[in-house]
Amino acid sequence: MDFYSTAVANFFCWNKAYALFPLPTHRHRKNYLLKPLNDDYRELIAEESCRQVLRIQDSLWDEDDVTKHPIRQQRRVGDRFTWTIHFSTHNISCNPKTPDFVLEHSHFSLYLPDANRQPTVNYFSICANALRSQTLRYQYTHGTHLRVPHADRGLHWSNFIYRRTGGQTRLQLELIKLQDRPLNYEELIASSNLMDDDILITWNKPDSWTYWDNDLPEWYRVWERLLRPKEGRPTELREGRANRDFPTQMDPLSGLQRYY
Repeated sequence: MDFYSTAVANFFCWNKAYALFPLPTHRHRKNYLLKPLNDDYRELIAEESCRQVLRIQDSLWDEDDVTKHPIRQQRRVGDRFTWTIHFSTHNISCNPKTPDFVLEHSHFSLYLPDANRQPTVNYFSICANALRSQTLRYQYTHGTHLRVPHADRGLHWSNFIYRRTGGQTRLQLELIKLQDRPLNYEELIASSNLMDDDILITWNKPDSWTYWDNDLPEWYRVWERLLRPKEGRPTELREGRANRDFPTQMDPLSGLQRYY
């Protein structure tokens, strides 16, 4: 995600538009850096601040309501902190190759880089790594677990999803007839990193091979409900989660006013 600030962290696909940080941008009129300041966008941010369009803020403050704030350690596109606008597709003929839920389950992390410990301008960093699995047909992302407290790392989304997909990969390999199994089968089964194995990536999987993409949205709901660590702002962990969803379908202006 190559956004320099939260105010411009918006994008669209063929049938929807997404704003990842609508609450600070549209209600609080605040903007937070997602990269170190440089000449490419320093003037843009200064101009916005000068015209009082958006006030730039270097970090979350004590009075910011962390239970509803979208700057938090673990996020996904299309979550309750995202403003999702549905476009009219009337009379539009389109057969997308990738379902909407693939984009909307792209997970990412927000954190303060180590450099922020020095006396300089703070900025939040977005991390999104490729989620690789032999039992998922499409490409997803996951945030880093390295910034999560050690006690909670086993509960991170990436660990949760890799446990499931790794187990299913081994199971399906075991179900294949001996003569149809990939090369170095015994080494594959013993490997702890099946998702990145070059042999499996290039191996032509049999027709019986099962992909679990359609179950991934439900897996995410299970993780959120049962395992997701309680979290707050990336700079300091505090208990609290949002207690109501950002609207997922609305008129761009009237819906925003209704929410606020």
